[in-house]
Amino acid sequence: MFQIDETGISAPDIDLVMSQAGVSRSHAVRALRDNDNDIVNALMVCQHTDTVFSDVEQFLERCRLMLQRCVAMAIPSVCPSV
Repeated sequence: MFQIDETGISAPDIDLVMSQAGVSRSHAVRALRDNDNDIVNALMVCQHTDTVFSDVEQFLERCRLMLQRCVAMAIPSVCPSV
């Protein structure tokens, strides 16, 4: 199993970022490392990343639905239920 290098980052800080941001241990370590062990900035990065992922997921879902509608209009016999 892959082991993330936690050297120089305190376990309580990692646990705090994980619990407050709801991210994995590796994500918390990366956020802390990228922000010089600043917990507040690490939390902000984690929350921003989650928002971006959520926005992307919503966008992709809208695209999927639009594509389904386009296919249904172009080939109604293939997608009669859409």
